Amino acid sequence: MAAKHKHEKQKFVIGFGPNRCLYTALTMTETALNLVHASKSRGGLLWSKDDYDVYDGERRVIGRIMLHPQARKDRPWLWTITVRGRIASLADSGYAANREQALADLKARWEFK
Repeated sequence: MAAKHKHEKQKFVIGFGPNRCLYTALTMTETALNLVHASKSRGGLLWSKDDYDVYDGERRVIGRIMLHPQARKDRPWLWTITVRGRIASLADSGYAANREQALADLKARWEFK
């Protein structure tokens, strides 16, 4: 997590959004990120139950979080920033122990200036 957030409390919010999509939001600053299941976001039935698109407050997809089958057992959740128009970096993806930590890691990298 970025140093600028180390003294801020994290708040996880779980609820239903438009079209009854389950979402999870992590709020630490002004930016709220929402997880929307891939089947709701991308349509179709081909997506794993542990595959999510990450939306920012403007309702655009900025990343993806998924349980990766070839990941290390202690860090199975892959997160990656996928938004176009951003200078790509090797630090724009990583692995986490759980989905909530993956969202927190993605958020910290997204807000990194």
